[in-house]
Amino acid sequence: MAEERRRSPALANVARMAGVDASLVSRVLRNDPRGFASAETRERIHAAAQEVATGRTPPRRACAARGR
Repeated sequence: MAEERRRSPALANVARMAGVDASLVSRVLRNDPRGFASAETRERIHAAAQEVATGRTPPRRACAARGR
């Protein structure tokens, strides 16, 4: 039986927020030369990674705006 690879929840969150595949996120964040991405996509990935790292993901931001 093939072992299923599981991605880090943070990596998956960054990918979802940036609208790209998790493998591309991994390559861009590791500066892998195979991480072909436009400058705009790289910026989106880095911005999403910063949001995940600081804990300011969309649901928390919405709750903070409502004073919760």
